[in-house]
Amino acid sequence: MNKKKISGLRRLFKDEKVVIKETDGKTKMAEKLEVHYSSLGTESKSLGLENPQEPSKETAVELYEMTQDADFKSMFGQFCKDAGKPDEVCFTQNQIVEFCQNHKNYLHTDRATFFLFKEDNNHFVVDVRLGIISFLASLHAFQDSFDWDASYLHCLAVPVNTSRVST
Repeated sequence: MNKKKISGLRRLFKDEKVVIKETDGKTKMAEKLEVHYSSLGTESKSLGLENPQEPSKETAVELYEMTQDADFKSMFGQFCKDAGKPDEVCFTQNQIVEFCQNHKNYLHTDRATFFLFKEDNNHFVVDVRLGIISFLASLHAFQDSFDWDASYLHCLAVPVNTSRVST
């Protein structure tokens, strides 16, 4: 397989296997996470986030930590054939919830873990953090050009089947 070097990200937990179990597609983020939509200025129903989802197979996940400031397209685009069409690195909402519930030891209170997902042909990134009693999630448009500050050591999650990089 053709591997390319990634930049601005450092692979975490290289010796651990992180796997999201198969899902039935019935669980939405708004049901299990405390989701904030402020960066999008709207609520979930107008974004299509309540639409039915497909079930998913068991999916291995790799986690990366930011080492350079970057926007979402730069971060996730490294794992895609076409950075502007990142479908191949998307999770389902149900997979994101499953990760949060069963792998919360990989989440942090003081920095975000980014997950990319797609609804109604729109790409979104949810940044998840551990709250005191729940998971805190902020929703962002994938196309946002905001550069996230690497000094905060934010992380991103990528499905392994698309992670064709050398680290």
